[in-house]
Amino acid sequence: MNLFYSHYDIFSLIIFVSVWIFSNIFSYSQSVRFNNLPRIQNECRKLWLSTFYSREAKITDVTIINTLKTSTSFFASTSILIVAGLIGGVSSSEKGVTLLSTLPFIEEISFELWHIKIIFLILIFIYAFFEFTWSLRTYNFILFLLGSSPENLSKDRTETIKKPFILVTLDTLFIASKHFNYGMRAYYFSLAALVWFIDPTLMIATGLGIAGILYNRDFRSKNFKDLKQYIDFYNYSKSNNDKQK
Repeated sequence: MNLFYSHYDIFSLIIFVSVWIFSNIFSYSQSVRFNNLPRIQNECRKLWLSTFYSREAKITDVTIINTLKTSTSFFASTSILIVAGLIGGVSSSEKGVTLLSTLPFIEEISFELWHIKIIFLILIFIYAFFEFTWSLRTYNFILFLLGSSPENLSKDRTETIKKPFILVTLDTLFIASKHFNYGMRAYYFSLAALVWFIDPTLMIATGLGIAGILYNRDFRSKNFKDLKQYIDFYNYSKSNNDKQK
């Protein structure tokens, strides 16, 4: 049975990739219109940067960025290791196909389709690697911004520079965070792509399930609600203080 030309496998792959792309686009497009985790995180970054010029020692800010860089670097390195392992899976296709053929709930698979599935997984982690490395470079840009911020200025001069500094740094932080999240989402959806070795329909179902989990985390999770509650409280108290003045 030659599954290389299976129209259902191609259809399942198209549906799976479409769900993945739509999930990414929906999460960040809705962050502009509705409250969700990416938007609330950006509000927290804004609060952090608003206190930047009130601190004499900037070691706290540098430490935060370096911590974010460490986790990003870890996932970038892991992506390359996974790609190397998957390349080994291409050379061991005979053993892999034989192993899958012994499982009663898996249909017969050709060597060609095995290679396609492995290559698809390789492409996912190559994509994840590029997302993580771009996020890592962007965090480096932020360190440059923090290091180039002027000190010992007059109060008027500080207020003049403060706003554009916050806007540029905030936008750069958002970009770094977005590409890190795209890389993490690639990891999540790679689990669904792995299920393709069992059944194409199960891959679609798993992809939809992962998209649902990510939606719940972005829009309905406890972390989102707690952060939103804090931001709302901060804005409310700030508004009252401004009125009293």
